[in-house]
Amino acid sequence: MKNLILIISLSLSSFVQTPLMAQGMGPGSGGGQNPEYMAQKQTEMMKERLDLTSQQIPEVYEINLKTAKKMIAFREAHRGDRTAMQKKMQELQKEKEPALKKILTDQQYEALVKYHSENPGGRGPGYGRN
Repeated sequence: MKNLILIISLSLSSFVQTPLMAQGMGPGSGGGQNPEYMAQKQTEMMKERLDLTSQQIPEVYEINLKTAKKMIAFREAHRGDRTAMQKKMQELQKEKEPALKKILTDQQYEALVKYHSENPGGRGPGYGRN
């Protein structure tokens, strides 16, 4: 009887989880392969941590969106090569820093650099995780 309940529970959970994951909304998906979602989350994180102005927000979003699109394209082209993906993701993050530096104040930029040094590998909010 316990086995039957376990099988039914597992079956039902897979029916619920599969559509969510397909939509990029399942556990740990962080929006899946949606660059707009990724850029929005990263911009929200930056808004909170860096106290972005209303003028800075759309500019930062555009930079984050451009980078997210490049990340997704690279990820699609190099599935399975985790080392190459990690290296490219770090390169893309470094590429966007000069553009951000033009928009952010010195204090904001220093706070961003500090945040990145405390969260290596981009594993904080806005990097595909909540």
